[in-house]
Amino acid sequence: MKGDKTMKPHYALAAGLVLTTAMAGCMKDEEPGDAIPEGYKKSMEKAEQVEKEMQDAAEERMKDLEGDG
Repeated sequence: MKGDKTMKPHYALAAGLVLTTAMAGCMKDEEPGDAIPEGYKKSMEKAEQVEKEMQDAAEERMKDLEGDG
């Protein structure tokens, strides 16, 4: 009986090491750059372009209004 009690922490430690190693291996395979789908990236780029165009147009309009006043 005494042998069973001393071996349980060893099994728990071994199981913990196996799980940690397995999780580290899974995380290493993933590339953060691939987490965002290509279609979403293109949509975000287009939205940024449209936002910049609108800001430029608003600035131009403000300059025109200041010049007329």
